[in-house]
Amino acid sequence: MTLILKREPKKIGGMTTFCSEQHLDEFLTNIKLGRTQPFELYQGPPKLLPIGSPVFIFQTGDKHRLRARARFIGWVAVDGWLRNAKDQIEFCKQLAEKLEGFYSKEDIQPHCQGQKLVEFCSKKDGVRGIFLFDKIDEIVYRSEKEWFRRGDFQKLFGGAQPYAMGFPFRYLTTEETEKLLRELGTRSLK
Repeated sequence: MTLILKREPKKIGGMTTFCSEQHLDEFLTNIKLGRTQPFELYQGPPKLLPIGSPVFIFQTGDKHRLRARARFIGWVAVDGWLRNAKDQIEFCKQLAEKLEGFYSKEDIQPHCQGQKLVEFCSKKDGVRGIFLFDKIDEIVYRSEKEWFRRGDFQKLFGGAQPYAMGFPFRYLTTEETEKLLRELGTRSLK
């Protein structure tokens, strides 16, 4: 007798990621311009995330919390990994110029340009992927005590991390996405 266990693969329904308060502020300000925005990643792009899925963005630093939700509309793979470059400064300048040219051609609103983009690329050893979003909403909590933090994510999902060192994003199943949205609904004003 042969036993075969068949399981349906879980469907991806969302993603979590993180960025600095400064970049998140820029994303929230720039969305008023009505243009697509890029989120540069130091790892590859989220190729498996369905178009239209929510991306939950944690803010790092002193005011760490899940601060925004964006709508994913696509991804771009970038050949921009610094580890193989002999001249770091020149490599980052070329990468920034390449990204700026792409953003201009595609009418994408970057979060930074020029020397700031060069510095961003050099801090992260380059850029290997980009996800694009056309909507982003700040999560407004009832109070600071209601902020949804990394530890809250771990409690809600049995110890799982929303992101980890070396991994700039984490896929969420459809069920996990719905669970997170319900939890945010109990803590936020909108």
